[in-house]
Amino acid sequence: AANLLIGALLDKRGPRVASVSSFVLVAAGAALLAFADSATFPSLMPAMVLIGLGSPGVQLSLIHVANLFPFAPSQATSLITGCFSLSIFVFSVFGLFSQYAGTSLRTLGLAYTFLCLANCANSLRIWPDVPYPQFVSRHVGFLMSQVWGSGALPGT
Repeated sequence: AANLLIGALLDKRGPRVASVSSFVLVAAGAALLAFADSATFPSLMPAMVLIGLGSPGVQLSLIHVANLFPFAPSQATSLITGCFSLSIFVFSVFGLFSQYAGTSLRTLGLAYTFLCLANCANSLRIWPDVPYPQFVSRHVGFLMSQVWGSGALPGT
């Protein structure tokens, strides 16, 4: 469901708005996670929901970067997707810091909130308002003409 909503936002408003709004959701979830206490402030469930709603938007707003690599767009997309998949280990690292280094979960949650807000500010600064265009190289055009014959592409 989050992918659908963020995808619509990405199509309508562009990567900058989609990335910033996604990072705001993740940062709000991380802040709630930092202050989660089952007895006095039961915010674990809303925190994880906000993080879960915002995280796919961060990935979706990055996918268009693969268009900057016209000779290896699938490799770029694979790297982005792989990094996103590995990001779940952040919480395992938090658990290790909490258990072995004695760092409080509140400190770790606030650090994660700060990191999300810093990425949000960076997204405001560097992301374009429209996705990067998709380039078709001359080499790809030549291969397509060989496949379809006489330079005619399907649908033209």
